[in-house]
Amino acid sequence: MELLQVSGAAYYDSLLGRRPQNPPHDFTRVLYIPRHNSATVHLPLYDVAEQYRNAVKGCVLNSSQYTVQLSMMEKPRDDGMNCEVAYHVNLDRSATDDAPARLQVQRRSLFEDGEAIAHALTRGPPHDRCLIAVGSSQKGTDACCTLMEASFPIQPSIRGKYRIPHPYFTFLLPGKNNNNKRIVQWQVRPKEDSLRRYTLVEIGAASEVSDGALSEDNVRESKILAIYHHIGINVWLPKDFSEGVLLLPDQAGSEDNERELLIVASLLALLWQLREQAQMKPQKLKGGHSRNSQNMFQKAISVLHRH
Repeated sequence: MELLQVSGAAYYDSLLGRRPQNPPHDFTRVLYIPRHNSATVHLPLYDVAEQYRNAVKGCVLNSSQYTVQLSMMEKPRDDGMNCEVAYHVNLDRSATDDAPARLQVQRRSLFEDGEAIAHALTRGPPHDRCLIAVGSSQKGTDACCTLMEASFPIQPSIRGKYRIPHPYFTFLLPGKNNNNKRIVQWQVRPKEDSLRRYTLVEIGAASEVSDGALSEDNVRESKILAIYHHIGINVWLPKDFSEGVLLLPDQAGSEDNERELLIVASLLALLWQLREQAQMKPQKLKGGHSRNSQNMFQKAISVLHRH
């Protein structure tokens, strides 16, 4: 019976055009981002590598089975005995037309005075840019500062009665000693990866890549730096809350710590914009739902019923 269920799920994925795959081998670090919305003031991020591996063991990333198993992952307990806090996030929800929303991310440490802190400033609609800075809590200075900008390089998807936009988020990620900056991009691949995942990829060196090179084809072949996957049985990322896991490579030193800090801050700012920016939210179609989308889901449902 189990074989039939797996076979049915795999065929359903093939109908949707997905390409299940495993993350890079060095992606051993997993952060859990608890359910939150734009009214959340404080948010702890947890290290859940063990719970994640136990939940998705035997599943392939992007598959329907992976999504179901991930939704049943053991969550952090209130007493903090089953997993450790990796980051503390503070959010200032007092954003107005003139004042940006502020987001602060700091690694949990016994010596927090010397730890780096990331700040992200996001504006309300119609702005689509976010300023991210990483600095020392002790020195009060910024080690690096980057601007994350949203764009819409691919066509929206149609799911039932809704039109789903696909914003990409591009910024510069510093290399060693804040040199050799790389152009990186959070992007969604609706067909291959589903609408519940964002992947951070490296496009190239800032000095080598032109604006015209930021195409979907180039990004697809680029190095993967991080993967965010939503937790829940949703067709697309919810517009009123966020919850998921962030898959990352194992870190080796302080410079890797700062890069990870910047990546975490960029993801949280991305999720905030997806919830707040009207042009990034699913829009209901005026003329009813797409016939092609409807037919595809009818086929998928019939396959699942047979199995």
